[in-house]
Amino acid sequence: MNAQLAMKTYTTISLYGQLGNHAVVRLPGRRHPGLIVQSDTVAGFIAQLQEAQVSLRAGRLPRADAEMDLLIEVLQDWYAQIEERLADAGEAMG
Repeated sequence: MNAQLAMKTYTTISLYGQLGNHAVVRLPGRRHPGLIVQSDTVAGFIAQLQEAQVSLRAGRLPRADAEMDLLIEVLQDWYAQIEERLADAGEAMG
């Protein structure tokens, strides 16, 4: 990792709604908002994707499909939350 990227810095961000497991924020200089996602949530996504991959390789397509459906549903919910939080603040997606 680049040493310059590894250093800790501080900045001001725009927070939409409350801080939480997946907070909606806008970073300075960015057109679109994003989510702060906790590391345990990312680890859970990795585990689900690995399970789907194992299922695909074993020919268990319904199981893999179910895992992917769950991940898609979560991401769709998060996207809807971003839109909702921006709307609550009187803004729209870029």
